[in-house]
Amino acid sequence: MNNAKGVGGASLGYHLDENRLFWPIPQAELDKNSNLTQNPGY
Repeated sequence: MNNAKGVGGASLGYHLDENRLFWPIPQAELDKNSNLTQNPGY
């Protein structure tokens, strides 16, 4: 994903690292279920 190119070969500017491979879990869902833990980096 970091190497994705747009029109004319321009970099799209993605900078994914191991903390950005998963989306954050919404706070409302964390509040409803105490068994959930937030994904790292959020």
